[in-house]
Amino acid sequence: IITKDGIIIDGNRRAMLLNRGKKYDYFKAVVLDVTLEENPLEIEKLETTYQMGEDEKVGYNATEKYIKSKLLYKKLTQKIYSSSIEKHTPDKTAIDKISKWMGQDSSEVIKYLNTMEIMDDYLQYLDYDGMYTQLDKREDQFLNLTKWLDNFFDEKSRRAFDGYKNSDVDDLKLIAFDYIRIQYEGKEFRKIADGNKENHFFGDREIWNNFSKIHFEKKNLIEETIIDLNSRDLKSHLDS
Repeated sequence: IITKDGIIIDGNRRAMLLNRGKKYDYFKAVVLDVTLEENPLEIEKLETTYQMGEDEKVGYNATEKYIKSKLLYKKLTQKIYSSSIEKHTPDKTAIDKISKWMGQDSSEVIKYLNTMEIMDDYLQYLDYDGMYTQLDKREDQFLNLTKWLDNFFDEKSRRAFDGYKNSDVDDLKLIAFDYIRIQYEGKEFRKIADGNKENHFFGDREIWNNFSKIHFEKKNLIEETIIDLNSRDLKSHLDS
């Protein structure tokens, strides 16, 4: 499915394979009587519905839905989504529209937006701003971290050690970022702060203080390599 000015709405993978294969130089398509410039939001709606709103589709990259929800929200509201009410009150109408286009409940779209906010924070922390390939194979860890931060901020959770402060939650986020970076996953990653307080490090003051102290001491000994944005293979360079 393409617009009349040649923008692919559905069929990007087929086009990519044709370009790689060189055996054929065309495929049959439905041509919509509209251009991207004439109605960009309608094109976004169609693209989202066809690419993400159909259950039988082969799954896209795991982070695609997070990035897409962020971009759609910005286009619909002309604002950057923030889970912090102090910064921004989420637009329910826009979220409902995105949920309809993506074929998901509104609560799921809010989860995408909240998680994407933490993903962007992670990329900025590492000077990887906008380099979304660095989120690959880390979805589950980001979902856990987003949940932890929502639970623990404002010093309200009974699942953390008694008397913890928001500064401790800030340390938790930075430590989790480091473990996400090296793709520490599964049950081991969740031992940092998941579940009831007796099941994780952040639930015990002494364990957490020792764990975080040693973590930051060891990290301070590491000399970071300067990122070469002109690298021929930037993804491999960043992965290393």
